[in-house]
Amino acid sequence: MVPIAQRPRNGAPRLESRPPNPGTLGEYQQTIARFLEQKAHAFLIVDAAGDRPIGWCALFVSDVPNRRAVLSVLIGEKEYWGKGHGEDALRALIGYGFHVVNLHSIELVVRDDNARARRCYEKPGFQVVGGRRQAVILGTRKSDLLLRDLLAEEYVGSSPIPD
Repeated sequence: MVPIAQRPRNGAPRLESRPPNPGTLGEYQQTIARFLEQKAHAFLIVDAAGDRPIGWCALFVSDVPNRRAVLSVLIGEKEYWGKGHGEDALRALIGYGFHVVNLHSIELVVRDDNARARRCYEKPGFQVVGGRRQAVILGTRKSDLLLRDLLAEEYVGSSPIPD
């Protein structure tokens, strides 16, 4: 498995690459266990109808004094893409981050050519705050990376914890 996040000397996670899309419950559990070893808030995404793991989501707290975290979401099973599972997981994770972890800011990195992910991140209000040009090279194709963030005061969603 390829490391998801490596902690440089200052303790902040640096996203390097994602693991191969896990497909079995055991593979998903290994990914979640790696995140938890890094002190991430990590969750398995399960299709409620079939009780099947279809992905994961995580918050890596990168700056404790300033209450900032890096968000990562993966729906690894292609047949579940475009059905709202990523949006549901994203909404729950953001609510958890702001209402339970008490974060001030959640940030993420997305490739500019990933239109589906960009739309998903725009819905809860993530704003583009920077980027890196041609930061990803796959064969002859070069993609920019966009840095987005969302502040707690900008988020209008509810807490995932019932009142």
